[in-house]
Amino acid sequence: MTQAVVEVGARLRYDGRVWTLAVLEGARATLVSDEGASALVLLPYLFTDPSFGVEGGPAPGRATPFGLLEALPVEVRERALAWQRHVREVETGFPDAVGQGAPREQFDPATRSLAQQERAKAEELTAAGWGGECGDGAPDAGALPQRGLVGAGGRPGGAGAVGRGAGR
Repeated sequence: MTQAVVEVGARLRYDGRVWTLAVLEGARATLVSDEGASALVLLPYLFTDPSFGVEGGPAPGRATPFGLLEALPVEVRERALAWQRHVREVETGFPDAVGQGAPREQFDPATRSLAQQERAKAEELTAAGWGGECGDGAPDAGALPQRGLVGAGGRPGGAGAVGRGAGR
């Protein structure tokens, strides 16, 4: 699976317009529209904005809204990040950085369907004791796609891996 790349010259959708990424400096991006408007945007805000997208490529995975995970108790945050790695492995074949090494056979999107990968992950997590409803409100391993951990369009999200009552 090819990821969309955000680099100078990329065409981005943001805030109801299509922009060209003109400058990347630290955590800031300077965007220029075809009409000549410009915007200076912090990357965490750009990547978490619901309107953000990259033109001409697959949609990038959604970033977790800025500060959401930091507000959670440590155990809940660690569990959510673990779920995110598992979902990423189902979606891309890689639990961490896409393209680092070779995917494990049962999660290789070149040879396995999404349904096969989901089934393999559910079996793996159930064998590791992640089956059934988790005490922290996180979903059971067998509910990977049904509970929104693999979301619309197949995009995983860290926020989806947090149980509804986790921040209370």
